[in-house]
Amino acid sequence: MVTYDPIPMEVSSREEEKKTSKCNFRKWIALVGALMIFFPEHVLNVWGNMSVYVTSYFYNKHGIISVESPWTLGAFSIGKNLGTNIPGFLTRVSRKMQVLLAIFIFNAGISSIYFILKKGVATMLFVVFGILGLSAGIIDPGVLKILSEISGSARGSYISIACSGFTFGPFLINYFIGFYINPKNLEPEVDVDGIALFGQSELIESVPDMVIILAVSYAACMLTGYCLLFISISQKPPPNTKKTTYKSFPNVSEYNKNCDFENDIDYDDDSDRREMTPKQALKYIPFYVICFCYGSSLLPYILLNGWYKSFGLIHIKDDHFLTKLGSAISLIGGLGRIAWGFALDKISIKDCQVVLCAFVGLTVLLMYFAAILDKYFYFVITILVGCGGLINFTTYVIVVIVYFGDKHFYKIFGMLCLSRLVVSIFVSPIFESLRDGFGWFGPFCFTSVFSIISLILTVLFVPDIPNRRKR
Repeated sequence: MVTYDPIPMEVSSREEEKKTSKCNFRKWIALVGALMIFFPEHVLNVWGNMSVYVTSYFYNKHGIISVESPWTLGAFSIGKNLGTNIPGFLTRVSRKMQVLLAIFIFNAGISSIYFILKKGVATMLFVVFGILGLSAGIIDPGVLKILSEISGSARGSYISIACSGFTFGPFLINYFIGFYINPKNLEPEVDVDGIALFGQSELIESVPDMVIILAVSYAACMLTGYCLLFISISQKPPPNTKKTTYKSFPNVSEYNKNCDFENDIDYDDDSDRREMTPKQALKYIPFYVICFCYGSSLLPYILLNGWYKSFGLIHIKDDHFLTKLGSAISLIGGLGRIAWGFALDKISIKDCQVVLCAFVGLTVLLMYFAAILDKYFYFVITILVGCGGLINFTTYVIVVIVYFGDKHFYKIFGMLCLSRLVVSIFVSPIFESLRDGFGWFGPFCFTSVFSIISLILTVLFVPDIPNRRKR
């Protein structure tokens, strides 16, 4: 009778455990790196607070009152949605180099705002914000694609934790901006065309200094995150790691007639991924519905980040209170993103879209009345609107992966972002016209209506794909 020595098996088992532990450690380092890149990157979540001070500076120093926040945020969004399409075409430039160059361009843009303030060239802000958006559009898909590749079945939670950096960073930054520029909680002195502005000299003089502080801290944070992210994934995976096998998405036209994905899709034993090419996606009716919904989801984001403080100061004469509100939106929105990410891993993606559209449509309309009724009610409702707007981005990243796969993620997500590009071009003049014609109620009502339309279209035309891990 032959006996076998069990020691080699034990040694092999210990080696596998070490490899798994090391791989998990690298994943967490990559996640921390992604968080640090995203911490300062989303200037949208800071500009609603900062724009009041910048507009006040231009008005007092140069007599300019043309720096409307939605216009600058619109320029950022146009640049970002154009930038999102770039990585899919720069196939000869490594992802590592694309992200690094975009980080340098982003921080150069932030630094240039100092000179724009000093020279009084307010119109250049729109150009700068377009460049900031363009670089952010290159950074985001590169980082998110890496997280999708390393996270496996937990991609919803990984991506949502990383995207919470968009809000956790502004949570600290908004506090610092408000208490650095306006430590005495001075009240606005001037009302110009329904916009409350500050005129106190000690407040105005600190605005350019704040820009320099932000530029230095942003650059340090993003470059540190970049090093952590790409160093952690530079090592080769264990040799026994299985490669993902992609399957084509057959007979796309049939899915427009019958959206019973569970019965029609042939799953591979090693992968639960569905894969569409960009050409197939363009023949798929729900793709256009998703484009409409994703474009419409930008409206509450622009409305909130552009005007929550300007609108609030009309009824609530407390700058520090509204500064704390901006930080609370970022903090609670970030936590909401994480919680929502776990929901995306467990619940049908269509159910998540329906709940989100209904939630945003209701809270945006309540936000208008909340400021008139009570400042604490406004505080709560505005936070809820912020949560709805912030988790939209995370949701639609997962929507692309679930409905279309991630083999062509760059191009399909870039195509989806073109809907936001169109919205970005028209949102600022539309919001301004609605405010001039119907008062502040106009933009709030318009945004709510589009959320409800998105809800109806999602229910009628978007198929309900079951969670693969429940099979």
